[in-house]
Amino acid sequence: MREERGRGLGRLLIGETAKRLLAAGYQSLSLGVILGNDRASTFYERLGGVPVRVEPVDFAEGVEHTVWRWPDLTRLIAG
Repeated sequence: MREERGRGLGRLLIGETAKRLLAAGYQSLSLGVILGNDRASTFYERLGGVPVRVEPVDFAEGVEHTVWRWPDLTRLIAG
């Protein structure tokens, strides 16, 4: 998988996800990134995501994640 990094696949996947969410009537997107996953956090920040809170992960005791949010999916697609 390392050889695939930097080729735009993640950007393509999140863009397609945003398009499908918009088509289904959603206007925003939130997702969680486990604390310490700096690569993912940097990626989502570059895509215009905003970190809104840190909270425990429901299924893993002692693990926290940052919730990233895009309040306007049209901006995520355009960016």
